Amino acid sequence: MESDSFFTWLGLLTLAAGLYFVLRDWVHTRYGYHAEGVVVELMGKWVKHRGRKSYLYFPVIEFTDARNESKRFVMDVGSNFELYTVGERVPIVYYRNNIYPAGTPWKVFYLLLTLFGFGILLYQLMK
Repeated sequence: MESDSFFTWLGLLTLAAGLYFVLRDWVHTRYGYHAEGVVVELMGKWVKHRGRKSYLYFPVIEFTDARNESKRFVMDVGSNFELYTVGERVPIVYYRNNIYPAGTPWKVFYLLLTLFGFGILLYQLMK
């Protein structure tokens, strides 16, 4: 059936994405510099994805690196609602001249994404 193959592919893609994020987070956590940053601004911009435009908010994070130099980066994680507030302290990992969100909530999200993909595949195999 068509719907079976759709859900099989959905499960595979979700599982692959989850595993990618878990592995990427492990590398950043192990080899990156851990810091606490401060959200100094929420930069809003229009982003086109799959032919649709959305207005997303990207937090601008300021922190001090291992050499005690002040750094300022726009986080790659944007959302259509304000995920962070100005002045909020957020855990980050500085790795290869970029910052990534850190902390337990992100790890739980990556793990749930992986388990969701695995669950879809398991359901398809058990049918």
